[in-house]
Amino acid sequence: MASPLVATLAEAAGTAPYWPVRVRAAGDPPGTTLAGFAAEETMSPALDALDAELDGSRALAGQTLVARLAGPAVGATAELLFRTARVPLPDPSTMAFVRATADSGTTPRLLLDPATPLLVLDGDPLAGEPGTERVPDRDRLRAALLDWAHDAFAPVVETASRLSRRGRRALWQTVADRLGNGFLLAGRAGGDLPAARAEFESTLAGAAVRSLRVRPDWVEVPNGGTVELFRRRSVCCLYYTSRVHGEQYCATCPLLPREETLARLRDTVAQQDDGAPHAGSGQPRAGAPAVAPAPSSAAESAEGAPPPAAAPGPLPATVVTPPSSGVSASSRSRRPSCPATRTGTVT
Repeated sequence: MASPLVATLAEAAGTAPYWPVRVRAAGDPPGTTLAGFAAEETMSPALDALDAELDGSRALAGQTLVARLAGPAVGATAELLFRTARVPLPDPSTMAFVRATADSGTTPRLLLDPATPLLVLDGDPLAGEPGTERVPDRDRLRAALLDWAHDAFAPVVETASRLSRRGRRALWQTVADRLGNGFLLAGRAGGDLPAARAEFESTLAGAAVRSLRVRPDWVEVPNGGTVELFRRRSVCCLYYTSRVHGEQYCATCPLLPREETLARLRDTVAQQDDGAPHAGSGQPRAGAPAVAPAPSSAAESAEGAPPPAAAPGPLPATVVTPPSSGVSASSRSRRPSCPATRTGTVT
């Protein structure tokens, strides 16, 4: 019989294609732990590798690294809260990222220690099973998720900010965006986007952990008898500084006037409905940090463009590019176009 943690992870249908997470098994490579990335001797070569991959700024490398770590770490965990009302709390010193393989695209794989505790509600069928801890209500689950995310990522954010010269607030908002995208991906996969939107707002809009507080800027685009839902990013992803992927600002970039965001998203919806890909992308992107290939889902960038190529060589047990804020090729002087993908359709 599968352990409670293994059984719960099996229900991560929305984020699994983009942020693979599973329980460590015998024979798995050691990888690099989340705590390990906080060490300068580990993070510095990882940033060097991202610099070489993206050909942009050191700040872009820092932000991208944090985003790639946060996707599977907090995004997939958020989905589990939404879908199962269960929250695993991995130890940063044992949760390890390993290099992606052919069957997992370009996303980093996260391996969890089998002893990872799993929070469940009092009435959960798994309550009382070995490895589980009971909490009285969903608000406690949300609070535990936020507290864990902050404590787990604080050392990583500090080191990334110092080495990349990217501000702490921007890095924390990237972590929060990935967490929120876990809800949106789960809602899209389960056909209940309104509930995922409500979970996003309940968890992040009034978060007690200030660094993870996000007040979502939703953008609704009428489309026939439905409304397409997008979300403007909380912070710029900096992909416009990449000589490899830069072209213009993402459609949902907070640096754009809201009117331009709306106009570009209308174009995206119209072109998708015509069967034509949005300019600069083989696939559209979902409206907020979370991306997805296949039918315009939200995942790493809730904006969906095709993923950039996997990171080259030296990244220690590396973090490779998850589907996310990839953009088309260009020079740094031009501003990128990360077309937007829908977070889903609200009837």
